[in-house]
Amino acid sequence: MNDSEEHLRTARLAAPSDDLDRRMRETFASAARAQPAPLRVPAWRWIGLVAATGIAATLVLVATRSGRLPAGPPSVQVLYSIEPQGPMRQLLLETPASKRPPLHFAVSVSTP
Repeated sequence: MNDSEEHLRTARLAAPSDDLDRRMRETFASAARAQPAPLRVPAWRWIGLVAATGIAATLVLVATRSGRLPAGPPSVQVLYSIEPQGPMRQLLLETPASKRPPLHFAVSVSTP
């Protein structure tokens, strides 16, 4: 056994305070008295809950088996066409200068 363990084993403990003991007894006594009663749910509510769950499950099962789920309005395809105007249209429709063939210049010089 090392020195610290020996020192702890032989050390005298301080006596607990009477005030602390009294407060602890009062705290535990009040906690024992203040237990709230468990919430009781009436049996008719449990029966109603089970019945509502069964009815909902039956309706879902019947609706999915028959294939008659309520359908909304038929879907309609919407087509939008957006066309640029002015300089943007010209920029988009014309072939860029880098893609056009180079211009051909013919130069002739006359001598006197």
